[in-house]
Amino acid sequence: MKILFSFLAFLFLYAPFLSAQECYYTPEDSMRVEACLEALRECRDTSPGARMLSAARLFLDIPYVASTLEREPEGLVVNLSGLDCTTLVETALALSQTAGNDSVHPSFQAYCEALRHIRYRDGIVAYVERLHYIADWKEENGKRGIVQDITSTLPGSQSLPLRLSFISSHPQSYPPLVKHPEWISAIKQRENSANLREYSYLPKEKLSESEPYIRDGDILGFVTSVPGLDVTHLGIACREGGKLTFLHASSSARKVIVNPVPLREYLGRMKNCKGIWVIRVLK
Repeated sequence: MKILFSFLAFLFLYAPFLSAQECYYTPEDSMRVEACLEALRECRDTSPGARMLSAARLFLDIPYVASTLEREPEGLVVNLSGLDCTTLVETALALSQTAGNDSVHPSFQAYCEALRHIRYRDGIVAYVERLHYIADWKEENGKRGIVQDITSTLPGSQSLPLRLSFISSHPQSYPPLVKHPEWISAIKQRENSANLREYSYLPKEKLSESEPYIRDGDILGFVTSVPGLDVTHLGIACREGGKLTFLHASSSARKVIVNPVPLREYLGRMKNCKGIWVIRVLK
């Protein structure tokens, strides 16, 4: 009876929020968000990077699960039971931002609002407004003062011409575009707009020069040589035993881990990885 009452009370509290937009979650997800926010209470006054890393560490050993965002109709997906590299970063960032925001009560609703604006352009929940490319993701969240791409300030950084086209040229790989081919032109417009911006990256051969400038909690984007893409993986910088590595949702380990080898060694093994973006969490 107590469990039933708690669940009904939860539905009553969040009914106005749920009716305002499509939101996919389970009661377990909502309770876990609340538990994570409680766990981050002690980190409220720490630096944004430290809080970001603390939030990410709450998900160590959570299973790696891809494509959890693909729902019909498009809606805000809150899934803390299975994460990929992008949803791990978004989840940790939304938790960190909510826990550190003095102007809001740290609640499930506040978390969802933070996640919505992190994941979607202008917070508009629609497939074509989802920030599919990290080039767009860091641009839009940079405009809101949440993150800053510091790559160009690092020793050894170089210009990076981008020609994003992968999603619009491979619609068969994206079920929503198969079902809604009329969306492809809008995706193409987003790609063209992103291609007009200037980018820098840190070549992996230059990492040793910049390691001292990379902080715990920085978001790392692994820049790829695959045509039409910007990055193929994300991680969160951390130091273990004095060596720079990263925390990530690993497809090979099938769970969230702290990478067992230093970042420099990991990059050396990745043939299609040219280098990294370093994106600093500001709040």
